[in-house]
Amino acid sequence: MKPNAVTCLLLIFCVMNLFFGCSQRKAAPLPELERAEAVMFDHPDSALRILESMPMPTDKEQHALWCLLVTQAKYKQYLPIPSDSLIRIAYDYYKPTDDARCKAMSALYMGGVNYRLQKIETATAYYLEAEVEVEKTSDYKLGYLVMSGLGNLYLYRHLTDYALEVFQKAYDYAVKDSNKRYEMNSLRFMARYYSIKKDYDQSIIY
Repeated sequence: MKPNAVTCLLLIFCVMNLFFGCSQRKAAPLPELERAEAVMFDHPDSALRILESMPMPTDKEQHALWCLLVTQAKYKQYLPIPSDSLIRIAYDYYKPTDDARCKAMSALYMGGVNYRLQKIETATAYYLEAEVEVEKTSDYKLGYLVMSGLGNLYLYRHLTDYALEVFQKAYDYAVKDSNKRYEMNSLRFMARYYSIKKDYDQSIIY
């Protein structure tokens, strides 16, 4: 092959690589989304005000994150969520990606919303999906939320033996996160389990 032909092929390859690289580049995160996420844990009401006052993101990834955060803020405040249509936008976006944390979060709130809508089988499937994804992360707060939600769902369905194992995992996540409130909640959940089993001495210990 002539040197000029090789040069042309290399040039074409470089141009194509640049094109596809640019097409996959993520948009810079919107400052409103960053602020909302930063205050979500302690002040979900403030997070919701930020999210509802900002322009609707047009970028698909940022729109998915907006849908996830709005659902999270409403869920944490026990505000009415009439359907899973909003969180489903986030779930469908993150599902085929490698973002385990966002996949776990969107599956968690798909489970939580469907649980409140009394769609128990559907909720269980999403919680189990969230459990698989959160194990791929080091987000211990999220791990606690997934496990405690799944454990309470098991108690609701009278699957008490499954619940104890899950609540233990929730406690382990809380310890790793050094979150005393979550540790106390986990111990309370396990006390509730033993109370249901009529093992009151063990319940009192927890």
